[in-house]
Amino acid sequence: MLKRSQTLLALAYLNLATRSYQGRGKDVTSERRRIRCAPWAPQCGQMNEVMAELAKEHAHTTGEKVDRLDGAHAPELTQKVQRLAVTGSPGGAAESGTSDLNQRLKKLINAAPCMLFMKGSPQEPRCGFSRQIVALLKEHSIQFSSFDILSDEEVRQGLKTYSNWPTYPQLYVNGELVGGLDIVKELAESGELETTCPKAVTLEHRLKTIINQSPVMLFMKGNKEAARCGFSRQILEILNGTGADYDTFDILQDEEVRQGLKTYSNWPTYPQLYVKGELIGGLDIVKELKESGDLAIIPCSALELLPANSVDRHQYLGKWYFIAAVSRREADIQKFREVDSILFNLEETANDTLLLTGNLRMADNCMKRTWTYHLLPDSDGLDMEEMPERKNLIWSGKWANCASCIIMQEIDPPLNKNDTEVSLDRYMLYARQPDVDSEVVTTFLKNSACHKMTANLKLPQEKEICT
Repeated sequence: MLKRSQTLLALAYLNLATRSYQGRGKDVTSERRRIRCAPWAPQCGQMNEVMAELAKEHAHTTGEKVDRLDGAHAPELTQKVQRLAVTGSPGGAAESGTSDLNQRLKKLINAAPCMLFMKGSPQEPRCGFSRQIVALLKEHSIQFSSFDILSDEEVRQGLKTYSNWPTYPQLYVNGELVGGLDIVKELAESGELETTCPKAVTLEHRLKTIINQSPVMLFMKGNKEAARCGFSRQILEILNGTGADYDTFDILQDEEVRQGLKTYSNWPTYPQLYVKGELIGGLDIVKELKESGDLAIIPCSALELLPANSVDRHQYLGKWYFIAAVSRREADIQKFREVDSILFNLEETANDTLLLTGNLRMADNCMKRTWTYHLLPDSDGLDMEEMPERKNLIWSGKWANCASCIIMQEIDPPLNKNDTEVSLDRYMLYARQPDVDSEVVTTFLKNSACHKMTANLKLPQEKEICT
């Protein structure tokens, strides 16, 4: 038990520190000097230091006693002073009113999907009921957060009224009261507790989730933009060269994942490459796959279709510059090698009818051509009036990592009915401006190459563009 002198000293400190902010404005620092620290009581020295810091933070008082603290409890003293500094009254509720308290309670209740209001903490429960409910939640691997009602009398009393539940502990899920210990026991016995409350995520489950968040997942030091070790830098260069679409995880930002993944996959070093949830290996393995031509196990970046019959076509009207073309066969793009530049203009001439005008620069000559496209309700593509057998599809600029670009695909059917291969299949990159970043073209060519489209060209644009 605390000596009477210690209690009086703590009370004296609190009387000074927690005066309501209503009037005369005395300086706390000068007031604090009136209190003498008893040299035989070590708690006095600690409280004196606490008061010194509080005096710096809360400089003025008015002289009215508003609260009481029994015992030299520095944390509780600090909490009371800080609360009073904000509200001007003990408990923080008198002036702000019931509505403010309810808002605070609502915020606390929703602080986590599963929220336990208890006496003490999960590590140190301070009553038998709280100890039992914590044990139940842990036994069933329930993930929860907690609030110690002994640390806040306002919350302790207010929550009883707010939820119309007079005792503690209280368990809330998604902001709704589940009940106390007896209710939780019943849920546990009936097997409903696991479905009522979110279960704690194990490290193994977390690792599986991260590994499978992308078809190709690289665990490395750093990220795509900034590798933080030579091995990670080298594997990035190899993956970027394939045109594959992949995500990364920076192990330097999460020590639990960094250490856990070594055990989970039985692979002690980084980087680590995973494809469709399966470990491929580290840098040496990826190098070997590249040298043997087996990196095809890494899936290529997929195209993203823009269905002509459902997208807002008005956003694609206007000027487009022909930047580059790719195909599996040189013959499909050969005719473009004589072209220096092409400026297209797309306009809507009638309902569901588009007119594409092309201004071609060939050597010193300008040529103009037009094509008419129709939008059909049952087709994702554009129906070309001049060549109705041709299939015309529009894809997003994802392949080029260019949000403002589009990719036009032209496909002609086989020349003979017995042929299995189409007679034309090419992709053309269009941009809103002629001078696109070189990385746009590089990315377009890499992703195309990943799909075996190795025939490619970029229009020179060396002469004045025809308009």
